[in-house]
Amino acid sequence: VSSDFRGFVKFWNLNNNDCLRTLNFKEAVNILFLYDDKTIFVGTNNGKFALVNLENYTIFKEFNTKKKESIYAVAVI
Repeated sequence: VSSDFRGFVKFWNLNNNDCLRTLNFKEAVNILFLYDDKTIFVGTNNGKFALVNLENYTIFKEFNTKKKESIYAVAVI
């Protein structure tokens, strides 16, 4: 999984370097793998974040924060 400055989150097959899927978050800043290895957290520049299912590459939950500020760091406690 990778992200870039344009907000794309890409899912890669490392065996053959093929891009499996691309999701456009428009302002993706960071990615965090969650404990189940089937979900990633994507934080954005505009205060939104999403949970993505890695089995089918779909966004299954989106959240808006009260402030429209960048989410630069995330931790699972």
